Amino acid sequence: MVPLQDLLRNALLGSLRMAIFEELSPELQTVSLPVGHVFNEPGEEVDQVIFPQSGMVSLLAVMLDGSAIETATVGREGVIGGMAGLGPHVTHIRSIVQTPLIASRVGAVPFRTLVLANSELRDLVVRHNEVLLAQ
Repeated sequence: MVPLQDLLRNALLGSLRMAIFEELSPELQTVSLPVGHVFNEPGEEVDQVIFPQSGMVSLLAVMLDGSAIETATVGREGVIGGMAGLGPHVTHIRSIVQTPLIASRVGAVPFRTLVLANSELRDLVVRHNEVLLAQ
């Protein structure tokens, strides 16, 4: 089990009511990932949801010629792949680690089960996605 103080480094996890957090926390694993690790490429179904505790992930739009441009960054304030909580989600972006990352990871399917059963968690996922779009 991941130590509570590590999980709460992520602002989204830290904002959850304890009852919701207790449902999610047994599903979380801590991972340490190097610069350059790619979570997803455009066209792939998201199979894991990542809550950074430290480090940074860049979200890149990939052009037809293979070049890419950063559209947003996510650190300990957010989540990568959170939209998979609303249903199977095929991403349109590349998610890549830009600074060494320590994060909590949960499979998309167990995360989706919790999100669909809990309106507070579902609202959090939607609001975070809106923040990414605004960024």
